[in-house]
Amino acid sequence: MKVTEPIRLALIGIFALLLQLTIMLSYPEWRVGFDLYLVYILILTTTRGPAMGGTYAMLGGLFLDAFSGQHLVFHLLFYLLPVGIGSLVRSHMLIEFKSLGTLTVGGLLLFKVVAELVGAMLLGHIDSAFYIFRVNYLSILLFCGLVYLFWPALVNLMPPAQGGRRVGY
Repeated sequence: MKVTEPIRLALIGIFALLLQLTIMLSYPEWRVGFDLYLVYILILTTTRGPAMGGTYAMLGGLFLDAFSGQHLVFHLLFYLLPVGIGSLVRSHMLIEFKSLGTLTVGGLLLFKVVAELVGAMLLGHIDSAFYIFRVNYLSILLFCGLVYLFWPALVNLMPPAQGGRRVGY
């Protein structure tokens, strides 16, 4: 492993985290659909393993929870889900096929909507499950389209693992 590799991974993560936080705070109605840090954690775990992905997921989740104003550990727990999925598909199938990567991101975002709804109902912030029809799903569709278009570039941002192979498209 090169000395600059952890620094590069950390800088990519910090950039994704700050951009994610900016979107969350600036456009609250679009916050459920745009989750750059989710994509970063998913690709990082698939290429680097669950230990590194889990570490970044916990640090980023705690950071976003501190600024989001939501439930205290929501992002911390949510970002462990892509770590689990990325660990299951360590065969690099997820990063080789941009359709599968996009569907995974879309599924995780929909799960995030349902988890936020259930959490809000349990805490008494909302009283009806019909709130799910008021969610802005357009942001999820737009973000999934962007992920599909830029998936190869996002994967290539991650430095290759030592002894690992670079995927082809």
